[in-house]
Amino acid sequence: MCSKNLKIKALIFSLIFFVSLNSVCSQSEDSNWFWGKTIAEISFEGLKSVKKSELQGVTNSFIGKAFDEAVYNDILDRLYALAYFEDIEPYAKHIAKSNDKINLVFNVTEHPVIASIDFKGNKKIRNNELKDTVTVKTGDVYIEANALLDERALRDLYIKKGYMNAKVTLKTTTDDDGVHLLFVANEGNSTVVSSITFSGNTVFSARTLKSKISLKEEGFLKNGAFQRSSLETDKQIIVQHYMTKGYIDARIVDVIEETKYNLFIKSDSVYQVCLKEVLALKDEINLLNKVIEDENATSSEKLLAQIEISTKTALYEAAIVALESAKDLADQTLLLAEEALDNIILGLKALEEKFPDEIKSKLNSKAQDIENKINKVKDSFFKDFEEKYQNDLVSAKADIEARKQALLSK
Repeated sequence: MCSKNLKIKALIFSLIFFVSLNSVCSQSEDSNWFWGKTIAEISFEGLKSVKKSELQGVTNSFIGKAFDEAVYNDILDRLYALAYFEDIEPYAKHIAKSNDKINLVFNVTEHPVIASIDFKGNKKIRNNELKDTVTVKTGDVYIEANALLDERALRDLYIKKGYMNAKVTLKTTTDDDGVHLLFVANEGNSTVVSSITFSGNTVFSARTLKSKISLKEEGFLKNGAFQRSSLETDKQIIVQHYMTKGYIDARIVDVIEETKYNLFIKSDSVYQVCLKEVLALKDEINLLNKVIEDENATSSEKLLAQIEISTKTALYEAAIVALESAKDLADQTLLLAEEALDNIILGLKALEEKFPDEIKSKLNSKAQDIENKINKVKDSFFKDFEEKYQNDLVSAKADIEARKQALLSK
């Protein structure tokens, strides 16, 4: 790209001027004739994808100004700042019937346009979600900086979903149609929070502290995605919670992370089995949607996938209703109960100095009894839930299978 001084030389040596039929052009006209003239018009040559209206916001403010080196440099800087052009060659024209006005012309070479945007290597995140994340679009003028920002945005999306080691690389190819963008993803393994425990929390229960933080354990309708930035924020949230309750010296001593690979739900309870079935159905539906979106899939394959989706979606929704309503009710009930227990413990802490040891012992014993009752209610609730909804889910599954066979037989 030429320097400004070279551009000025190019301006001087590429002067083209026109005169009216009634004017006589002197062969000895000064080569610097345009300096000091009023800019009456600014026009462009070589525009293909960039619209003139997009440039008027930059150039209109210079109309009516005297043309000098400072004005010239300012216009050129602003045009290059748009990042639309690889090269800009200026020259000046006479204005007919006017000796003190000029038409400033910029002959531009545009950056190529984006011909296509594709994704490769993404198995966990669908193309549509990746497309919604990037800002560049087909038909836009290709600006490398913007494409690289989208490369970073895609990696941030993977991190947000728990793929801490994911890498996204931008690859480009150019032909007569323009620039073809290919974002290649190396997803790696997802990092999820399997459990969150606390140590040293004698005042607030683990459930109460968990309800305050943003990181969640993997479970029903929760992907448990781990984010390092969220961990740092959650540490501050916990300390702030203690401080609002009067514990101004509270602090997080340490955070211990234990990494395990290929973890699965070990419990064989009916509830956990049903939960695994729901999550498996969700994965199957996502895979079937990819078949429908696949341009290489046959119409028969897409039709069968659509039938499978309708049947599996019905089963999935039936399971969701049962599990979600029961789980929400259980969580709310237990959270309220444990908050009540927290308040009791806070009261005991405040009164420790005023009561004899034997009374404190009885009060602590009472608090323990309440906690045991909460655990008993929790165990009983989930036992009743398993007995009540298991039959419903089995019946729903059988009904959906019958509907599926009826559809296939048509």
